[in-house]
Amino acid sequence: MDPVMTTDGSASCPDKGTVTLTTKNTKLKAGGGLVLLDGDVSSWKIAGCKQTGSNQTPCVSIQTHGGASTKLKVGGSPVILGSFSGTSEGKPKNTISIGEPGQTKLKSV
Repeated sequence: MDPVMTTDGSASCPDKGTVTLTTKNTKLKAGGGLVLLDGDVSSWKIAGCKQTGSNQTPCVSIQTHGGASTKLKVGGSPVILGSFSGTSEGKPKNTISIGEPGQTKLKSV
């Protein structure tokens, strides 16, 4: 079982870009933060990516991802778990990693 991610969590790209974790969820909180939903990921933005140089572009959004719960949903949308993994659209593509899920009490698969 993995912890459910919340707006109090953190995620980043390897080139020091920070992901802004936002959600449309207004119903479920865990540890003080709102629980993140699978449908939210496409609206997350990455700021501060230092990937620059010849044939490179910085990460600004997440292109593909995995790590949604198969059991726990809010309003029909699966929640995002601490096992989240994503790929940026930067050139070259980078793996987005979770620094902290934002809470540790609520868990799911």
